[in-house]
Formats: sequence, structure tokens, C-alpha cells
Amino acid sequence: MSVLKVGHLTIGWTVLALFAASGVYLRVRAPAVYLGDEVSHMMFIANHIYLLMAGIANVAIGRYVVPVIDKRGKLMQSVALAAMTASSLLLAYAFMLEPMLGSLERPRTQIGVILLAVGTLLHALSNLPGRQNRK
Repeated sequence: MSVLKVGHLTIGWTVLALFAASGVYLRVRAPAVYLGDEVSHMMFIANHIYLLMAGIANVAIGRYVVPVIDKRGKLMQSVALAAMTASSLLLAYAFMLEPMLGSLERPRTQIGVILLAVGTLLHALSNLPGRQNRK
């Protein structure tokens, strides 16, 4: 297996485990935190789902990615892995921090979702520069 596949699968399964742990946290501990505050409750739930999205995206790409030989394609895949890894870390951080701030502003979540979208798009486009040069 390539480093690309291992990287995405490792990040993806780790984030999915974090998603499960955050679900337990939401069920057991979080009600005391957001008791009566529906905005915080909604933000916890939304960020919980964003963790699921990041985990599934990484596992799916890790399962099906085909490393390319073309330099531009390789660079795009490397940047995509970095963006999706940063996105996963940022979304996990946002889950823990942003609902506690009591504001509807969620800059960390927004950047995390954008990074995930950019990484996914880069993977989709990385195959175009060297379509014939696949390993």
C-alpha cells in the first residue's frame, strides 16, 4: 500500500473513532454543558456530524485513491492529503472549542470544511494531468 492510502485510512479511521467518542460525550457529558442553550446544542451536533464527514471522506479516498506518477498529480495528491489531515484536526478542535464560546461565529469549522472540500477536489483533479501514467 502507498503512503497516500495508509495516510488517508489512518486519518479516516482515527476521525471515525473520534466521531464515536464525541457521540458518547454528547450523550453523557455535554447535556450539562448546554443545558437550556439550544444554540450550543445545535453547534455540538453540527460539529459532531462534520467529524463524521471528514472521517468518511478520508476512508473513501484512502480506499480508492490511485497514486499518480505525474509530478503535478503527485503534488496535488500530497497537498490534498495535507489539507484533509489539517481539516480533520481543525474540525476536532472546533468540536471541543466553538460550542463553548456561545457565538454563532464558527471560523475554525468553516476553515475545516473548506480544507476538506479543497483536499477532496484536489484528489479528484489529480488524475487529470497524468491520466496515462498511473501506477
